Amino acid sequence: SGGHAPGLAVGHPTGGGVAGLEGQHPGALGGTFQAIWPEIWDFNRTTLERGFQGQVQAFREQPMVLNRNGVPEDVIFDLFYTPIYDETGAGVDGVLCTVLEITETVRARDALAESRAELYHLSDALPILVGFLDRSLVFRFANQCFLQVFGVTHAQVIGQRIGDILGAIQAALTEGMLDRALAGETVNVDAAVCLPGDRPRTFEMRCLPRISRDDRIDGVYIILIDVEDRKQTETRLRDSNDRFRAAVEAIHGVLWTNTADGRMIGEQRGWAALTGQAFDDYQEFGWTDAVHPDDRAGTVESWLRAVAAQSTFDWEHRLRCADGAYRIFMVRAVPTLNEAGEIREWVGVHTDITEQRLTEAQLQALDGQLLVIDEQGAVVSPSAITAMIASQELHREPGGVIVCNKITSWTVPEVVADGDPAATPPSPMPPLSAERLTSSG
Repeated sequence: SGGHAPGLAVGHPTGGGVAGLEGQHPGALGGTFQAIWPEIWDFNRTTLERGFQGQVQAFREQPMVLNRNGVPEDVIFDLFYTPIYDETGAGVDGVLCTVLEITETVRARDALAESRAELYHLSDALPILVGFLDRSLVFRFANQCFLQVFGVTHAQVIGQRIGDILGAIQAALTEGMLDRALAGETVNVDAAVCLPGDRPRTFEMRCLPRISRDDRIDGVYIILIDVEDRKQTETRLRDSNDRFRAAVEAIHGVLWTNTADGRMIGEQRGWAALTGQAFDDYQEFGWTDAVHPDDRAGTVESWLRAVAAQSTFDWEHRLRCADGAYRIFMVRAVPTLNEAGEIREWVGVHTDITEQRLTEAQLQALDGQLLVIDEQGAVVSPSAITAMIASQELHREPGGVIVCNKITSWTVPEVVADGDPAATPPSPMPPLSAERLTSSG
């Protein structure tokens, strides 16, 4: 709009819309500013006076209150006042006022700024390090935790490259991740980061591409989560497990686990190596197929009793090893509990005690505590007893019970009050129909 004197308004000659004249154009043509816009006359009066004095004026994001459709409304304009000179160039005939309404633009920008400020406030409250780098890998944002951990100020970070903050060595390792993120990949690794005046700490480092509205990647978020304590705990746990496995191996033992209800589930490398059973073969109660047929039922019955009672399981049985030979094993399993006192799982160890049992049998035979009679009624020699044990014809069950397979009779010398064997030779027991005989010797 323009005017030949302060207060005179001249509208657009084509009849186009004029900002603020909704409902008044074209009737406002030829009217005065004061009459058309009384609510903003105080502002325009002084502005037009300066315009007629030849001043060029601009007002960016000027807030105003206009009566639109009879209702006061807050609006924001960019206003430009340009003097219009007469033909001589000496006098000002009018003032051209260019009006750009930017109300929605400013409100959207302010909402974005408010949202961004809220996001920054939230990121500052998080116990993680958050930064943003543009495509040139220059820092454009760093949250408070980031600044504190690296001992820098906001001014020392913004506008700097990552090498200026993390150091050349760490930057060389990290830039590869950032380049992958700029290519659209989300990268997540554990990395040791050197902090000022401190030994390296392990961080979970995540690099995420930021995608703009036009689907361009305009930068990378870098997020660091301190996992040093977790890593140390994992290391201690791994070392403890390694020591435990070494101790188990030192006593010729094999470690295995069962579920809370006593089933073997999942991979059991030690058991597979010991028995030669395939994965599917030892799942659930399939592991019992490796137990000697004569020991199987007693093993399962005792194991289920221990599971039901949630008590330590101690047992002894023969087990078929990967080479097909049966060997004698001592079994011990204990339940591990969770915080609620419930069984999480069972942890057990099979320890090969074949040589120990052979030695014990030899000593018993030499001491006369164990006599084995063959089918002809002859006493079996200690060396023959050892051979029988080695061939699994004779072994000891839990509780010190001697079990004989393929032996039809046996005896134990009677013991007199002073503990010496009786002078009379032992009398063999009559043959039994069962091939499996036991003695408490």
